[in-house]
Amino acid sequence: MPMHVFSSLLRCIAYTIAIGTTSFNVLAQRDPTALFGANRQLPASDEPISVAVCDLNGDGRPDLVAANRGSNTASVLIATGDGAFHPRVEYPAGDQPYSVSIGDVNGDNIPDFVVANLQSNTASVFIGLGDGSFSNRQDFSVGVDPQCVVIRDLNNDNLPDLAIACSGSQTASVLLGNGDGTFQAAQEYSSYGDAVSVAVDDFNGDGAPDLALANRNIPQISVLLGYGDGTFMQRRDYRTSSSTPQSLATGDLNDDGIPDIAVATSTSGQASVHLGNGDGTFQESYSVRAGTGARYVSIFDINNDDALDLITANRSSNSMSVILNNGDGSFLLPREYATGSWPMSLATGDFNKDEKTDLVVANSQTDTLSVFIANEEGLFQSFVEYPIRHSVGWNSALGDLNNDGVLDVAVATSVYGIISVLIGNGDGTYQAHQDLHAGLSLTSVSIGDLDRDGDFDLIFTKWLNESIGILVNKGDGSFQLGQEYAIGPFPNGTAIGDLNGDEIPDIAVVTGQSGTTSVLLGNGDGSFQPRRDFPSGFGSLGVVISDLNDDGFADLVTQTRSSDPDTVCVLLGSGDGHFQPAMHTQVGDNPHSVAVGDLNIDNVPDIIVANSSSRTISVLLGNGDGTFQLHDELSAAYYPLSVAVGDFDGDNIPDIAVANSAANSFSIFCGNGNGSFQQRTDFAAGSSPRSLNAGDLDGNGSIDLAIANSSSSVLSVFLNQSGATVPCNPADFETPYGILEASDVTAYLTAYMNSNPTADLNGDGVLNFFDVSVFLSLYQAGCP
Repeated sequence: MPMHVFSSLLRCIAYTIAIGTTSFNVLAQRDPTALFGANRQLPASDEPISVAVCDLNGDGRPDLVAANRGSNTASVLIATGDGAFHPRVEYPAGDQPYSVSIGDVNGDNIPDFVVANLQSNTASVFIGLGDGSFSNRQDFSVGVDPQCVVIRDLNNDNLPDLAIACSGSQTASVLLGNGDGTFQAAQEYSSYGDAVSVAVDDFNGDGAPDLALANRNIPQISVLLGYGDGTFMQRRDYRTSSSTPQSLATGDLNDDGIPDIAVATSTSGQASVHLGNGDGTFQESYSVRAGTGARYVSIFDINNDDALDLITANRSSNSMSVILNNGDGSFLLPREYATGSWPMSLATGDFNKDEKTDLVVANSQTDTLSVFIANEEGLFQSFVEYPIRHSVGWNSALGDLNNDGVLDVAVATSVYGIISVLIGNGDGTYQAHQDLHAGLSLTSVSIGDLDRDGDFDLIFTKWLNESIGILVNKGDGSFQLGQEYAIGPFPNGTAIGDLNGDEIPDIAVVTGQSGTTSVLLGNGDGSFQPRRDFPSGFGSLGVVISDLNDDGFADLVTQTRSSDPDTVCVLLGSGDGHFQPAMHTQVGDNPHSVAVGDLNIDNVPDIIVANSSSRTISVLLGNGDGTFQLHDELSAAYYPLSVAVGDFDGDNIPDIAVANSAANSFSIFCGNGNGSFQQRTDFAAGSSPRSLNAGDLDGNGSIDLAIANSSSSVLSVFLNQSGATVPCNPADFETPYGILEASDVTAYLTAYMNSNPTADLNGDGVLNFFDVSVFLSLYQAGCP
């Protein structure tokens, strides 16, 4: 860098230190929603069934409206413009609102919305006020069990009307609009079966709007051609190619200028396509592969190739499928993306103003809205799933199992007694799994070099045998079954570390029913001495080894779940393989997982606990003497089971990642550096994520995630998108790494003025001008 710039920086640093400038936060706060290649999960009200998109307040940003069956409300979420949304505002609707549609129903050029209420047999009209808020609803009677509402001009008077599919009365209700936000009495038109979805289009080219209905109880759709005055001819029915129609949409799928119909059918996991003839009739349908339990279908050109594609929400597989069109009405195999649980509908919009089509999905069981932001190809960021043949994926671990410098993954599957090993390629992808037979009823797997031969071995627990076993690494990534050791009832988790200071790996294992933590001291050749048991409490699921009081001795941390109250348990080590009596600190209900990290950057270990029943994350700050104080209870998603600590956003501050089993998601809590955390950001995971591991899976210096999913029998790999890389030298204090700039100087100054140990660059334990001198020398040297 130019000498005059360097001299100016030197004078600035000297002056800042001399006057004792008050510290300030300069570490860049990354948007946590952009960290991982997965969709964002927005908290919604109770049981969102339907979602619609429109700019509700005239700021040019698409906003959201959701119909919430469980809370009898409609939620309005106003966009911030960067793909995020302000907290929702709730509007009381009728009983069990099931569908929402947006349009200007009173001619004031301000969007309004209409909700179909399943239980009260009404349509609720909410008039927009122009600022994103709405008036109280006005209700209009419709048929029995209305399930889908569409706002369109049905009689060519340029006034919006309503078409509503009513399953209970097996009708379509048509309500002609008066232009002032009110509607005439409903006229009923018979469908062939339980009408659950309606679409409006001109199927015969006469300029009169027509109706199409999906009939759930029979594999047929009904088409009602319009006269142009808001009345309709008797229906004509068409058989779908697969059963249980749930939703339909219209569009020109084969580029012949004629509207076609696509139908989501839930039983077969397919979409049924009906090509139009142009005269209001349709050809025999054919099937297109979609997701399992396809519940909703939309037609849109998702990748901007001028061919209309299909997008389905798949309730049974908790996913969304994008099915690209070849342009002639034939389709590629679906690309599947994980959503929350029970996705029921979806809508499109450009949420981050990049001129690409994004998607939002309503997930009724997890009470969330999944937002998918399109990438450069017009598709969506996703994680990669690797099938594991034998369910259930109970526990997993990371380690280099074939000595190539790349993290591999081991997954213990409880039912069939298989440990699946996936060898990493170094770029975040993995080879097909290798299955190792370890015996029935596996509950955990850990990785460590037990015989000190430089190769990492596998350690597993078996609750049926009340034992732990070893798979010895041969050095090439293959394994042979080693010795087993008897443990107490229900062994649940292990950790490997030097527990007696002889530089030989030892094993700590917790047992759920005996209320003890067992220690097996290693002999150095991969064999172990008889276990020593230390009382720690009942219901433990895992154990962590760490020096909690800075005495140079390994300590143990576990959790108890069968006590009242539930606690985190600390056993301080004596340095000889023995441990002092357990110390307990109360945490949330049903703690499932524990991790250790320095959350407030005071060089003292802290403890994090995932509490599944209370849906919280307990943060316990260390006092430095092995005792802890409960600092915070963070609100988590449904059933958090596994927790890890790492700097996920590249700001040099520890963050928290947690897998939420019942929500089919994982959450990131970005740390503030003082033991507090920002509001969590949720990302969709696989089905029932149970075990989460953090590590650099693709070698770029950022921390990625590997999650074992127990219900779907897959390993999900999430590569970090934050752009963090390895610092080029110790002066590369601030992201983006790999370049030295003024922000690195400011970040170092902040660390220095806060007495942060990271500013001790000469390692003498004292912060003084010599550390500043080292920083300046490194800064002047620049990055290689």
